[in-house]
Amino acid sequence: MAFTYTPFKHTGKHASEIFSEVVEEAATTAQNLITFYDNVKDEINLTTFSGEPEFDAYQEKIREADLDNYATELEASDYTMVPKKMQSIILFEMDKLRGTRFGESMKAGANNIQSTTFESAARTHLTPRYALAFEKKIWCSITPATKTLIANSNTATVSQKAWAAAQTTSAKNVVDGLIAKAILAGIKPLSATTITSTNLKDQYEKLFVELPSAVLGKKECLVYAPHSHKLMIDIFNTNQTYRDIFKVSGDVYTFHGKRIAFVSLPENSLVSGLGPEFGAATDLLSDSVSFEIGKVNNVGDQMFSKLTCSLDTGIVVPSQKVLYI
Repeated sequence: MAFTYTPFKHTGKHASEIFSEVVEEAATTAQNLITFYDNVKDEINLTTFSGEPEFDAYQEKIREADLDNYATELEASDYTMVPKKMQSIILFEMDKLRGTRFGESMKAGANNIQSTTFESAARTHLTPRYALAFEKKIWCSITPATKTLIANSNTATVSQKAWAAAQTTSAKNVVDGLIAKAILAGIKPLSATTITSTNLKDQYEKLFVELPSAVLGKKECLVYAPHSHKLMIDIFNTNQTYRDIFKVSGDVYTFHGKRIAFVSLPENSLVSGLGPEFGAATDLLSDSVSFEIGKVNNVGDQMFSKLTCSLDTGIVVPSQKVLYI
């Protein structure tokens, strides 16, 4: 007789609380490194405005014809994001846990493999890992359709096509991350080289040469870099000569005064621009969001953990950003 196991499943508000933990663990969303929208049921626009105020001599009597002499115009750009549903499934072999501390909370009997201690510990273990995977989706995900578009593009560079071709994807992948969106949008390209602690400064400076002064002059200007660059900068800064270039204050790293945001980017890649003009959207409260731990089937004893959620990304004003890849 098969042992029937009832899955431990969170949906609705309870699932939202668990998924919120995942979102808050990801550096990209937790530190507001991009514009992040939650509770998006259908679609939302990532919007930005451009146009800097100027002051001219006072004119009391202004006529319509006089307006031609005023050059400043306020312009808006937007990109519609529609979160797509996705899931992550991880398998466990519970019988291997009988000799561990997780076995202590299993009921007596050979068929009883449910461990509440394990479920709690598994969730604690998985939350930061789900967070890294979710952040990687925000930056590096690519759909089969977009992979084909980039391969056949007349504007994508050789290195951009090489990156896209190297990505593993399938029909199960329904989300394009910010790198893929950047390539499709025609963001200013820079071909990458292997970045080390010795050439780090030179490669970062290439970004600043290509960024418009209007972007460099704003505090929202960020350099997005792989997590590994934090250690490279620490090594680089062992030379006293360079410490005024890469500055470190606690956990805040800057390059010539611009913050470096360490995110789940591929090695030897960088992205730069105004942080609020990169966006992501999800739905924390949808009934489709769920977190579940249960048996794969009622015959075997293998178990699974499944997180179901949604995501989409977007970029506005691509002409004022740089992609180094």
